[in-house]
Amino acid sequence: MDAIERLKKEVELRFRKTPASPSDFDALSLAISSATGENVSPSTLKRIWNYVKYDHTPTHSVCSVLARYTGYLDWDDFQKSEGITDVSDFIRQDVLRAENLEKGTIVEVRWIPDRRCKFLYRGNGEFEVISAVNSKLQAGDVFKNTLMAEGEPLYCTDLRHGDESIAGYVAAKIRGITDIQVKTPSAG
Repeated sequence: MDAIERLKKEVELRFRKTPASPSDFDALSLAISSATGENVSPSTLKRIWNYVKYDHTPTHSVCSVLARYTGYLDWDDFQKSEGITDVSDFIRQDVLRAENLEKGTIVEVRWIPDRRCKFLYRGNGEFEVISAVNSKLQAGDVFKNTLMAEGEPLYCTDLRHGDESIAGYVAAKIRGITDIQVKTPSAG
């Protein structure tokens, strides 16, 4: 999938819908304007989403507005996020280890662009999602995790997502978690 298609998917996730009608494109244009203070016309959005036949690539400035709508600085920032290479490294910063948490601890994690989830620690390395905003994880999902660290992806294993059992899920894959907040039951 190329960068433009990925950007469109990010826009759809933020908009919570794939635009498919003239009124959808009007609403998306308004949502972008409200969020960024910048305008992208409904007709331009129709061309980008191939609702109207158009064989050209969107301009850098339009892509930058869409990238800002999804939480990036601009189109260049979004493209840099696409070009992360596979590099091995040690995790040296402070980490949140599941083994050190009390049962009932609430952990809130955030990552770009504008995603956040709250988890309830159930013990034995198991977490339950109690709220999720702009994430593929959903309230009620249960997963295992051994450690979380800012700047690193969130790895969820043995995920129970609705009626599905999934081997794993990676959140914040490109830039990592940007913030971790912990509230222990004893802090109350």
